[in-house]
Amino acid sequence: MKIENKAWKSKKLWFTAVLTVVSVSILIKLGFWQLDRGEQKSAYELALQEREKVSAIALSDFIEMSELTERPSSLLGEDYLTQSKPLKHFEQLQALNGTRVKVEIEGGTGDVFLLDNQIHEGRVGYLVFMIGQLGEAGGGQSILLDLGFVEASRDRTILPNLSDLSVPSNLSGRLYLKSTNPLSHELSAENTLPVRVQNVNIAELEGLFEVNLFPMVFQPIGLKNWDYEPVWVPLPMSSSKHFGYAVQWFAMAAVLALIMLMISYRFWMKKHRIDSVESRK
Repeated sequence: MKIENKAWKSKKLWFTAVLTVVSVSILIKLGFWQLDRGEQKSAYELALQEREKVSAIALSDFIEMSELTERPSSLLGEDYLTQSKPLKHFEQLQALNGTRVKVEIEGGTGDVFLLDNQIHEGRVGYLVFMIGQLGEAGGGQSILLDLGFVEASRDRTILPNLSDLSVPSNLSGRLYLKSTNPLSHELSAENTLPVRVQNVNIAELEGLFEVNLFPMVFQPIGLKNWDYEPVWVPLPMSSSKHFGYAVQWFAMAAVLALIMLMISYRFWMKKHRIDSVESRK
């Protein structure tokens, strides 16, 4: 009976040891993955900082430099709406985030819509977007203008009372294109005034407003006497957070390995004492 009990305990220990090794391996792998992501984000943050120092170039020069000559829907790829696989063109556009450009908007006004469920400095609200018609350099295209944040009412049936949204004809700012959520990428436009949407889906916005849109969003910089707060968050998670998560994963792996070593040490010491006692009998 004692022999069977010892064998059972030994098997249990070996099973726990194997499970611990697998768990520690997974935790270490997660830690290195976070380190890799952190290094990528760090390089991206450095690139964004460098772009902030560069003078704005004409949008036409940016188009020529980036070879953005296709229509947005074809440029972003057939899988833009479904996000069923990585998009080469989409990632190439995102790599250009933060580039400073100058644009010319005809008339200074256009269709307006609100991006829902935005949080800025602890407040819930909307991002205000306007579709501006580009001048001659835009080749007949329009562009999305990110005009800033406006706080929402507690009553969702009451939309913000937007003041004058006329912008100067000549603007300077930055271009960006944010990642889309593969689980929720639809525009989900509501029949409100102004239109309220859940995602900035350029392909669907083209159909809704019947325009040909430039494939990136433009955020004006330095608008004077402007009622809406600019929100510039190019990364949903900074490199420092990734490095912090990596430390957590490695720490968890170390703690788990240490606990297993302590349990194994106690087991083998107890087994050694029992064997010693039995050998004297």
